[in-house]
Amino acid sequence: MRYFPLFLDIKDKPVLLVGGGEVAARKFHLLSDAGASITVVAPQLGEELAAALARGAGSARAGVRGGGDHRRRSLGASRVLRP
Repeated sequence: MRYFPLFLDIKDKPVLLVGGGEVAARKFHLLSDAGASITVVAPQLGEELAAALARGAGSARAGVRGGGDHRRRSLGASRVLRP
């Protein structure tokens, strides 16, 4: 089995989304629909993701990673991150 199905209750949970392109935008919308509190870190944001953040979707914020953001978040969109 190549993919492992994973179902998590992430409502109101802090989630770190790494990346700002099209894939990150799709994952942002899925995470937002699930009620996650999303922090986006990327050197650049694509138009779709920037627009979603500008609308104030969830409690998301954008920026370049630094200061240990990855230690305070429970899930990355591309991979699971453990503190």
